[in-house]
Amino acid sequence: MVFVMMLAAMPGLLLNAPVGLYARMVTDKHQVEALAKSNVKLKATDVRLSKMITTCIAGVPVLWLSYAIIIFCFGYKMKEVALFLFCCPFFSYLGVLAAEAGMVDLKDLKPLLLRLMVNREEMMKLMKERQELQKMVRATVKKYGPDMGEVYFGRNISWANLAQNERLSALDSPTSSRTTSEDKAAASFQPKSKDI
Repeated sequence: MVFVMMLAAMPGLLLNAPVGLYARMVTDKHQVEALAKSNVKLKATDVRLSKMITTCIAGVPVLWLSYAIIIFCFGYKMKEVALFLFCCPFFSYLGVLAAEAGMVDLKDLKPLLLRLMVNREEMMKLMKERQELQKMVRATVKKYGPDMGEVYFGRNISWANLAQNERLSALDSPTSSRTTSEDKAAASFQPKSKDI
């Protein structure tokens, strides 16, 4: 698996990484300048990202052309150089996909590694925290549950009828004096779905 990931990362390292490193250096400089000039900006990430995008858009084709010139100087034929230039965008995109998948896999590995390296004290602390949360949830349900009426005490709850009753009670209340014909039509609607 590591070999396949390294093989997939090679195009990205050759075709994208130099421009990415250069863009990072340039954007760091512009970010510091933008922060120094402005009293409003907190981090100037907008300046950083916009400069990084423009640098990469301009830098990647320049890098490909410089590789093509180097290949041509080493004595390769024009057909081979043209084929290389034609394949650069495809392999560059593959490198981006491989880097993205690799980052996702690395983020997925972190919890597994932490689970392997956890000590007994942390496990006990987590178990205690879980028990406390369970007690809090149960106490909250005990406190506010009876106020829910049929939802709390009922065994087979007809959610359609419950929603219908809520709509009708909302229409009958004095606060809803402005009832439209759409509200009345919605209140008289009887859903035909089975009770859940």
